[in-house]
Amino acid sequence: MCPMRLSDMDPNRKWTNIEPDLFARIAREIFPKAEEVALSCGAEPLMNPEIGKYLESLYKADVPVREVITNGTLLNDEYIEMLLATPPTSLFVSIDGARPETHAGIRDGADLTHIIDMLGKLIEKEIQVKRNFPWYPSVLLCRNATLQNSAI
Repeated sequence: MCPMRLSDMDPNRKWTNIEPDLFARIAREIFPKAEEVALSCGAEPLMNPEIGKYLESLYKADVPVREVITNGTLLNDEYIEMLLATPPTSLFVSIDGARPETHAGIRDGADLTHIIDMLGKLIEKEIQVKRNFPWYPSVLLCRNATLQNSAI
């Protein structure tokens, strides 16, 4: 599911969350063989009520490259704690405008200032954790942008 409704152009598309049983099967059969797993491509993973469990499963499976791809609009203190408790190796955040009004125009009103503030909090908390636990794995924060042909 995507809070930005970027795929709503297809009226027949039905958004659903992956079923826990299917995810468990994937974790059991695929994670031990996988070099890279991404949560999620084409949907917003933070909308899935099971995301914490799924991220923990991915972390415990020790897949070498564990990615989370988000638009960042739902980031809050709870999600930051979850990401730090079972860190992905990289967190891709879609930021589609250098100015808040550009980003909002492309991302259906998304608040770029909120996203940047939450990412700042994430980085700050990760630095605090690493001071106490130098062996703690770092999360690579990546910016993901969609190219637009627009006058926004």
